[in-house]
Amino acid sequence: MITFNAQTKNLEIPVATLERVSYELTYTLRSIREIAGLPMDKYPRPGPLEPADHAQRAVLEIANALGINMGAKWGNEIDLRNADDISENNV
Repeated sequence: MITFNAQTKNLEIPVATLERVSYELTYTLRSIREIAGLPMDKYPRPGPLEPADHAQRAVLEIANALGINMGAKWGNEIDLRNADDISENNV
């Protein structure tokens, strides 16, 4: 859980929370690709941007805003083949 300490004006985010968010964002990227029929490995982005490109970019922008480095600027630059499925039991 994220907490704000009013006395010190510090935002406290446990590492476990950031890990959970990272896993959830990765799951979201996998889901976007699955729905759009895109490969799970890195792939070239031919032609104009498609809705899936914008959706993946938004996920990476969310990660960036939270200080999570997903390792890419665009979703197609990430290899998701070995990303684990997310469940309450393994995160």
